[in-house]
Amino acid sequence: MEYCNKADNWCVIATTEPTANNNTLYIVDGYSLSGLNIKRHTDYATIKFDSMNGHPKFNAGEIIIDWLTFEKESGKAVTMQMHKFGRLY
Repeated sequence: MEYCNKADNWCVIATTEPTANNNTLYIVDGYSLSGLNIKRHTDYATIKFDSMNGHPKFNAGEIIIDWLTFEKESGKAVTMQMHKFGRLY
């Protein structure tokens, strides 16, 4: 199965495995939301979670990251932030 090989050239995949081939929970791609651009934090193509406490594993010293920015063609943008305790804003 091909993932994210669509005209708008982006996708967000929720999975329990390192690749999208197994245990894929959900996929959102640019084909279904044309005109929407997504930019991710350069250090976090994937977010890994600590198996003991369930918190995301960030680089040392980072407490909140601007994880994803969603922008429509109009130029208005919304940024999803993630806190080191796993809360999304």
